[in-house]
Amino acid sequence: MRFCDRTFADYIAFTRGPFLLLSLVFGLRWLVSECGLRPQFAQLFSLTALSIPIVVYLPLKLYNHKFGAYPQLGLIYLLMACWLNLLITGAILLAAITGRENIYSLADLGRLTDHGTHILAHLTVGISVSTLINLGIGSIILSLLRRNDRRH
Repeated sequence: MRFCDRTFADYIAFTRGPFLLLSLVFGLRWLVSECGLRPQFAQLFSLTALSIPIVVYLPLKLYNHKFGAYPQLGLIYLLMACWLNLLITGAILLAAITGRENIYSLADLGRLTDHGTHILAHLTVGISVSTLINLGIGSIILSLLRRNDRRH
């Protein structure tokens, strides 16, 4: 099956490094929290902070490798958002099933919701909003690269 003229395997191969890095930080953050350290220490390993350079890097890589354009970039960001939010919702679901809170299920930013609402928020708002924000940033970068290329 093809998505925007590429196979799913093409997208996985293209994004392997960033996805592995995000998965590693996800696991490291969870491990640190499971070791009994304070949540503030685990929060030093931020998926959001790591996502910022990845969001900037992906259009540069897409452009340099001639992997595609805006549709491919949008799909890459959608896959990244789905992957991160599925990892996080899995951790929240595990906390709900076991009754043992983890770094991903703790209340943050004053949020006082149940696990079901938290999971639903990640699967809807988390995926859609992060994809759109990332695509906006990435599109600006890709546009600047393409514009600069036309000038030379």
